[in-house]
Amino acid sequence: MVQRKRKKIMVEKVFNKLMVNRIDKSYLKISWQIDDKEEVSIYWNNKPIINGNEKFLINIKENEVILREPCKNERFYFILKCNGYKDDIVSEVRLPLEKLVNFRDLGGIKSKDGKKVKWGVFFRSEELKDLGKNDIEYIESLGLKTILDYRSRIGATLKKDTSIKGAKYISVPAFSIGKELESLGEGLEENFDILALLKSPKVIKAIGNPVTFASEMYKRMIFNNKAYKELMMLIQNTGNLPIDQHCTQGKDRTGVGVAILLLALGVDEELVVKDYLASNKYRKIVNDEIKQSIEKSKFSKEEVGMLDIVMKVREEYIRSSIKAMKEKYGSINMYLEKEYGLTEEKLQKLKNEYLY
Repeated sequence: MVQRKRKKIMVEKVFNKLMVNRIDKSYLKISWQIDDKEEVSIYWNNKPIINGNEKFLINIKENEVILREPCKNERFYFILKCNGYKDDIVSEVRLPLEKLVNFRDLGGIKSKDGKKVKWGVFFRSEELKDLGKNDIEYIESLGLKTILDYRSRIGATLKKDTSIKGAKYISVPAFSIGKELESLGEGLEENFDILALLKSPKVIKAIGNPVTFASEMYKRMIFNNKAYKELMMLIQNTGNLPIDQHCTQGKDRTGVGVAILLLALGVDEELVVKDYLASNKYRKIVNDEIKQSIEKSKFSKEEVGMLDIVMKVREEYIRSSIKAMKEKYGSINMYLEKEYGLTEEKLQKLKNEYLY
């Protein structure tokens, strides 16, 4: 019997800790880690794809480089190539907008199987009201097909999103505050907007500990939620993408929607939590300004302290959501199937489509 020679399977290495950080209005730092001292070639494209149309920027043997942005007021992506390594794509996670501080691309987040979420497909943000010309131009360069607004009917009507060319606008409130708080009146929004709590002394008294209250709200949001059902339906049709999902500040209702999406794509819970908590980093300057303004007002120290809690996201909030999924259904996958009809087959289809 003749023994056949086995073909050697060449396994491509991958870039590790690949990221882009903005230094100022014009310059960005790209950094990465590789096992070898091979030369890395960097290109750029205004689409998150490697199609032969990418434009060459530089060859370098270091693990980081500072480059001037290749174009202004338009989304762009860097492509890194290196002998023996899988070509990779990277861009800024937070979009460099003038008014919005928490508009982010979910691209590059790793799944459990080592793949990454595709760039330029899933975005998250705060409300898109009163945007200037430059921000509109930049956002329109994303090619958005859908904007999913989680705010209440009242919030979405009073603070209308700026119209984005080519994007279908869908409004589905993500949370009902419940009859026990609606009965308190005093203009509390019908949907979860945690900053609205400070408007009513009665509400503050009724909810008690704000951390406990918020955790309970997070548990409620993940079940029988029309907004998140809409999200999971939309992403099953590539014609609806790219999509931006948002609420008022882009942290609570949006944070839960993004968590569900990432879990469906097979992202590890720890990375889901990490993305969720990043809102604190991106909103820090805005939160500090709000706090300083409130401290000069007539609010009591207790109310200012509550504001400091509710302006930020906390790990226990999103952990309470994930824990509730498992407690009711036994596993994340069973939660996704029972709440959104996402069978193993459908989940695999999503991963095949949106991971690279």
